Amino acid sequence: MAKPPRDPGAGMQKRHGAVLRAATTNARPLVFGVDPNQLAQTGWAVVFGHDTCPRVREALAPLLALRKKQVGEDTNLYREITLNQGETAEQFLTRMGTAPGPAQPKHLPFHLLLVASPQSVSFDVQADLAVGRGVGRLCFPCHDDYTHYAQQMVEAEQRFRSGPALAAFFGPNHGLEANTLATSTKLARDLPKEIAAALPEDCRRATWFGAEATVPALAKLLGSEQRPDLLLTAGHGMQMPVGGPAQTRYQGGLIGCEWEDTRARVPRAACFAAEDLAALPWTARPGSVAVLLACHSGGTRRFDAFNPQAPPVAAHPFVAALPNAMLTRGWSAVVAHVDRAYLHSFLWRGNTSTSQTYGSFLAALAAGYPVGWAAEPFGLRYAEIQVHYDRLKAAAAAGLPVDRQALSDLWFALIDARYFLTFGDPAARARNFVTRT
Repeated sequence: MAKPPRDPGAGMQKRHGAVLRAATTNARPLVFGVDPNQLAQTGWAVVFGHDTCPRVREALAPLLALRKKQVGEDTNLYREITLNQGETAEQFLTRMGTAPGPAQPKHLPFHLLLVASPQSVSFDVQADLAVGRGVGRLCFPCHDDYTHYAQQMVEAEQRFRSGPALAAFFGPNHGLEANTLATSTKLARDLPKEIAAALPEDCRRATWFGAEATVPALAKLLGSEQRPDLLLTAGHGMQMPVGGPAQTRYQGGLIGCEWEDTRARVPRAACFAAEDLAALPWTARPGSVAVLLACHSGGTRRFDAFNPQAPPVAAHPFVAALPNAMLTRGWSAVVAHVDRAYLHSFLWRGNTSTSQTYGSFLAALAAGYPVGWAAEPFGLRYAEIQVHYDRLKAAAAAGLPVDRQALSDLWFALIDARYFLTFGDPAARARNFVTRT
């Protein structure tokens, strides 16, 4: 959880060119009459990068066959598409025959699974598409990972509610350090209470808050037989020097409360990384979903989104190792931050909590909705902040008096919301919350 500088600088005011769809003012990103809980109505498409290896498509064949069967006979609602090299989200949507407004699945399915590296299909394209559709990404380092993910997703889709689900919340803090005091309090301690009424009556809640949120505690949680169906972590993410294998291996790892002196280097023992997950005796329950609120927990762009004129922060954009490891060990989807995360994720203009975005997401998952639909509050929040930012930016450009601190706050809130992205199939559900019908 990063701390924003006081002055973001003129270079940071550059417009990101977001695709402002009707999600800005419309609480329904789908056309009226489409049931978001029915894949046969919302549709599903896989979108390959222009350079995606054909072997990857072969590895995913069981998942593609499953989604095609679930969608049914309407050929418009199941698609296999290739994104052209250098194509923007707006160009892609136009090519697909869509227009700004609620998503019409018969033109382009609501759920889009991107199968491409962020070098081929950028995080910007993913973020723009996610404003009005359910979008996830797969980008594994080897073909066997795609095979494993497809097989576990097919297995997960056969699973229904089999007993009380477990929702777990993990939020360390580091003494009196302000950022993690806020995340641990607002998200790990308070949010479970706020959403209790939206969870099934027999749903169990477990919280590791403050000094309890250690790396061994997280390992025990994820590696025990009583592992969670829903997981939310909130805290700092590991940041590594630019370049080299250590950055792609450890960046975005979750830092526990063992990091006591935040002025010192993070010790390896204070970071829960992909290799720690791989060493656990148990994989996740099929169909589990995680939310990782931490710097770089989802991945890293080549250039810092908050300061694009600064030197590169990575040799190339990459998906973090931890969510990829989770996706091959039972987790169906991981929602996480690309680049740095700020308190703007859940605080508005200082201290007003906006944790209802996370609460709405978790409540929708607990009601059995797909991740792509459940994540719509994040897209709506981003689009709404863009409107406020554009208004102040236009006023400043016209020479009108503008609250510069408000403009700066909106900028950080905008970019923070923009890069909270989904990894895995957006049609995935938290299966232990889904009742067989």
